[in-house]
Formats: sequence, C-alpha cells, structure tokens
Amino acid sequence: MKSRVFFWLRAGTTCALSFLPIWVHAFALLGPYADWMDEQKGYRRSGDIGGPMNIGEGYRWNIPVITYGFDRSFLDYFGSNGVAAVESAIAIINQIPPASAIDPHSYPNAVWRNNFLAQAEALADLKSQVLSTLLEEMGLSDPVRWTFCLRDLQPSGTNYLYYTIRRNFDVLSGQSSAYVNGTLFTYSVYQIAPSAYDAVEARIDPLQPLETAATQRPRGYGAFSTGLSSDDAGGLRYLLNQSQIRVEELLPDIHLPGGKPGNLIRTAYRPGIDKITFAFHPVGSLSGEFWSFTNTWTDIYYDFDGPALQQVERVNTRPDILFRGQDLGVQFGWTRTGATNWVNNAGLNDNPGGAGPGVIQPPIVITFNTLGPFYMNSGPTLDQPNSILFSGWASFDGTTNLPFPYPNVQITFQPTQVHFQMLVAGGTNDFTWRLAGPAYSRFLFQTTTDLTDWTILTTLTNSGAPFDYLFSALTNEPARFFRTIPTP
Repeated sequence: MKSRVFFWLRAGTTCALSFLPIWVHAFALLGPYADWMDEQKGYRRSGDIGGPMNIGEGYRWNIPVITYGFDRSFLDYFGSNGVAAVESAIAIINQIPPASAIDPHSYPNAVWRNNFLAQAEALADLKSQVLSTLLEEMGLSDPVRWTFCLRDLQPSGTNYLYYTIRRNFDVLSGQSSAYVNGTLFTYSVYQIAPSAYDAVEARIDPLQPLETAATQRPRGYGAFSTGLSSDDAGGLRYLLNQSQIRVEELLPDIHLPGGKPGNLIRTAYRPGIDKITFAFHPVGSLSGEFWSFTNTWTDIYYDFDGPALQQVERVNTRPDILFRGQDLGVQFGWTRTGATNWVNNAGLNDNPGGAGPGVIQPPIVITFNTLGPFYMNSGPTLDQPNSILFSGWASFDGTTNLPFPYPNVQITFQPTQVHFQMLVAGGTNDFTWRLAGPAYSRFLFQTTTDLTDWTILTTLTNSGAPFDYLFSALTNEPARFFRTIPTP
C-alpha cells in the first residue's frame, strides 16, 4: 500500500504573505552523502553523485583556475562542434563577475526554453547538459529536487512518522526557503519503491514554471538553457564569496613558486576564492598528449594577526575536468565523477561529525554517451513503427537553425568568430572578426593605449564557439588598441 503525507499552507497565511515584499530566490548545495542519506529516504538514486548540504556545510573549489580538456574519444564522436558546445557552456561561467560583485537581480528567473523540432526528433542539448553538470561540480545542486527532503522515518504502528526538512536556501538571508526563482513549492511524501519514500515537490500555482534554474537537469528532449538564472548566480555568490571564511587545506600539488625554499602555509582559515576561471589545458595538436599547465597566484589566508598573503604555484599535467565519449548503453546519457574524493573539513571547522564544509578536488571526468540513436519496444507489437526512438545528443537553440545532431565527423572546421563590444562615452562600438589559426589553437586577447605595453584581457580557443567580450573604456583615453595573437 502506498503511503502519502500531504503538506499545505493555510489560505489566510498565504493571503497575508502575498502583500509582503519578499525575495523569492534560493539555491541548493551539493556534497558527499551524509550517513543518514540512504535509499529509504529517497537519496542515492541512480545518477546521483551526492546529497544536499545544510547552509555552512557547502563544498567549493579553492583554486582560481580550473583546467579542462577533451580526450580522443570525445573529439572523434563530437568533433569541433561538440567542443564548441562545451566551450559555450564554459563561457557562460567564465563571464560571471567575481562573487563579491554578482547581482542575482541581473539574471533572469527562468532560463529553460524548448526547441520543438529537437523535441520531435528526440534530441538532447549538449551545451545545456554541460552547463548543468559543471555547476554541479562547482558545489550546486538541483534546487527543486531538494526544496523538501526526508530527514528521518520512525515506525508508528503500521506506518511511519515522516520528518521533512528544507535544503534550499534564500539567496540573501541564507534561511531555508520553499521558493525557486519565484515559484513556490509544497510537497507530498510518496512511497517510490517497496521500502523507499521521498518528499516530492509540487507547485502551489501550477501555472508557475517548474524548470527555471540551469542547475536542474534538462527535463526531456528539446529543452535547452539560455544561461544562468538568478538562483544559480546567487548560489555561486554564496559559495565563492570572500566573506565565507573556512579552514581549508591547499591541494597536494600546490607549492611555492619555482621550488623556492620557505614555509608553505597549507592549512589555514581562507576566504572564498571570489572568481574561478576555466582554462583550456594545453595539448599537443598532433599527439593529443596533454602538456603541463602552470598557474601562479596569491593565496590569501588568516593567521593570528589577520589576513596574510603568500605566492603559490600549481603544476598539473592532466586537465582538472576531462570530457570523454563512451558507449554507456541504453540507461544513461552521461556520467560524471562523484563527490567521494571531495574533502570534508567539518572537523577543522568546529563541526565534528558534520557533513561539511569542504573542498572540491580534481580529477573530474564527464563522459557523454556515444551509443547513438536506438529504439525501444515494449510490446505487444515489436517492430519499428511501434517503437520509441531515442536519438541522442545534438546542439540547438531558439533560432530557426536546424538542430545539429552528433556524431560530428567530416565537418569542415569553422573558426571562432570574435564579437567585441567597446563602451565609451555612453556609446557602443561593435567589432567582429574570425580567428586565423589551426583548430583548437589558443589566442591572447590584449589591449594597450600606447602600442608598447600590452595587457592580457583573457585567453580564448579557436574552437568554433562564438566569443563575446565587452570592454568599458575611460572617456579621457586618447586612444586604445586591441588585438588577438597566438599564444607562444
């Protein structure tokens, strides 16, 4: 017999709240499973890599640059267009300002759209899945899935007492919330298996959108996201903000620059990293072998007298995040590395036995299914006209362009088109050009006022993915110049 427990709001309470100016945005945090997160309470489902964390127990990166790369299995199946799809998702994250400057109000409430042709052809959008997965690997989780979740079950006669908690947190106050991007949720407890239960979310107003955040997994074929929602941006602001000070240990491959002698402070109170950039890991164009990547930065930590600084260096020979392709069978569209190697620093932060806070560690492998289209029959007539088609991965958006299905072979490479906008004196100047160079080669985007001392603005890959950059020039500058040049 299925067991159900209902939750509701009193009409009078709802009416009273409707006149209050409230902020209705929230985010969910991801981390390794706590001991109490078992299958009976709806956790550890197929495809999950972790569970919802409480406020103050989140997991984050503590390095400013995360490298990514593609192995041969990905390139052989998805080709340059697949690389472009991945880098389009990465560009969305790289364009986020430092956490201290993120304004969730500047992001939309809903980012999911439908391409009905892709839906009819049973196609899933590669870029949208990459964006959702990368946000997950940055410590965020599906805010709707964890708005309500079971904390405990206790036998009571022939049934149970169900204890439900909220693991979705207000963007501004950190209080638990039942809102996601302005949509208010309630729940019912359902029996989802012979000995498993779950608090299943439902909208108070069925006309409000259900899928609004990029951190939510794409719901069905034809769905694609346009970028980050307000709640996604608010979650990253919380995780990476420099006001979030935690005891953390540097990654094992971090050392003093150039092997200099000295005392490296590995374990200390550290603020959030504030800004994370995804960088392409250098690779041999013919051999496909990854080269070493060196990054140097100023590590901020706290000693007894206040903030302190130390120069540190990290040299890694493999990408922190590797994209692969593999035949995964008919059950999964993609897999990714779990949270089992994330470091739980609860004990270091006066939270013994807690689920966090902690640090996310590489390596991470994200594998997309290369099985291709397949048909499913369930009877009684087992033939193609009575089957259900599952087509696989594609790239599409809201334009009238046809979906681009994968695999992608024998496709002429199209170089990256740079779209540069310069704001000066209230006006906008637009410039567009294509990169000239080998596929996947790296370029420096630089600027100067004297044609002598050039400043690097960013780096970009000639992957075929469009590249957009906005620059605000000072009104008193006599001249300013820009260029893209191949990296040495």
